[in-house]
Amino acid sequence: MAGFHSFPFAAQPLQALREARRVAKPGAAVCIVVFGREDHNELVPVLHAIRSLLPAMPPGAPGPLALSAPGTLDGLISRAGLTVTERGRVETAYEYPDQQTALRAIGSAGLAVLAERTAGQPAVMAAVARAIAPYRTPAGGYRLAVESAYIAATVGPRT
Repeated sequence: MAGFHSFPFAAQPLQALREARRVAKPGAAVCIVVFGREDHNELVPVLHAIRSLLPAMPPGAPGPLALSAPGTLDGLISRAGLTVTERGRVETAYEYPDQQTALRAIGSAGLAVLAERTAGQPAVMAAVARAIAPYRTPAGGYRLAVESAYIAATVGPRT
């Protein structure tokens, strides 16, 4: 079972992890990928720009960075009854050949679509364009370095 940037959006991440454990067979792997450390993720300004167009969220509300703080995910995994077998960080980059492609790709993400319902597409696209401007390459494309953290865990025997 795998969750790629999904558990941070769960209203109750601990319950979501417990449900993953419940439906997986004993010994099965549960793999979780979340955004890594904020200071190692050039997508963070884009996420903040989009989030600024949404109504105020209560503290602790789910979102793309909800499980990114060091130790947060480890604690939830332990409380969910899973056993960590491997963890690490992966450096990748979101690369776009031009602004139009970047705006289309970023605009297709759930958070951006949600913001469009509140602020409208032009406002979202303008906010994203401003946020990605520092990441423009000499060739006219855009490159945002993104760190992701992953944890592989196993499901223990049922008790």
